[in-house]
This record gives sequence, structure tokens and C-alpha cells, in this order.
Amino acid sequence: MKTVKQKNVFRNPLHDHPLMKRGGVHEKTKKAQRQQDKQQLKKLWRYLRVEIDLFLNKATGKGKDDGR
Repeated sequence: MKTVKQKNVFRNPLHDHPLMKRGGVHEKTKKAQRQQDKQQLKKLWRYLRVEIDLFLNKATGKGKDDGR
């Protein structure tokens, strides 16, 4: 019976590196998500403040129609 020689196959040493296992879907970092949430909250507060001012001006009769 013949013996078969096995070749030494070069393997990529980075293939099983722990950091390489973090691949997959690219998502925003937690810091970027926090910043985006803060920006959206500021926009919401700005919008609500304007809406409340308009509501109060209509309720009290102040605003563009008061002859100023």
C-alpha cells in the first residue's frame, strides 16, 4: 500500500482572531446612538415649546391679532 504525503497548508493566522468574530451587520456605536437620541429630544422639546406658546397665545388672546 502506498503512503500519501500530506502537504503543509499555510493558514491565515488572523482567521480565528477574537476581534475578527465581531464582524457582521455594521451598526452605529452606542455613543452615536446617544447623540442622535439627544438631538431628537431637543428637536421635540423645541417643537413642543413652540406649540405650547401658540396655544397659550390663542387662549389668552395675545398674538398677531392684538394690534401691536
